[in-house]
Amino acid sequence: MSILPVTVSAEVMDKELTVPMIWQSLAIGLGLCILFAAVWRWLLPVSYLFTSMPLAFAWIEWFDPSVGPAIAQEAGPDYGVYVTAAILILQVCFIASWYLATRFSFVAFVLRGREATSFSVAVKDLVFALLLFLITLLGPVSSFGPGNAIWVSPPILFAAAFLVFAVWRTRGLFSGG
Repeated sequence: MSILPVTVSAEVMDKELTVPMIWQSLAIGLGLCILFAAVWRWLLPVSYLFTSMPLAFAWIEWFDPSVGPAIAQEAGPDYGVYVTAAILILQVCFIASWYLATRFSFVAFVLRGREATSFSVAVKDLVFALLLFLITLLGPVSSFGPGNAIWVSPPILFAAAFLVFAVWRTRGLFSGG
């Protein structure tokens, strides 16, 4: 028996999330976001890292110059809109949960009565915003082929805007003013 090289052709969408799987991944991510926010808000960055991975892989592939057009041909041109929307919804949910968990989580209930300074709150918000931004950047930075358009896509711009907002909230805190 000899082994001969053979060309294998496979559909691109065999390896990608389908549109229902995108929304299923989003639903799982939202459920875990709410669950972890109810316990302790510092579980949210770790949860975001793992719940955004399936969506991030699809998002990165969409922006890959060689794979993206094949996905658009097989799944339709709206596939990128669905993936981007799902990531944005997940980001908004995690940011809202961060602020709600500050007041309503189990740990916040246990620690009620302890005064938090505006400095510590603003710095914690800044750390969370930085983690969200870095996790969002993790996919495109660690992958092989996303095109330049991914750097100005809505998930990165939204994470950057949230980081700028968090930095803006800490203005004057480090200068003593």
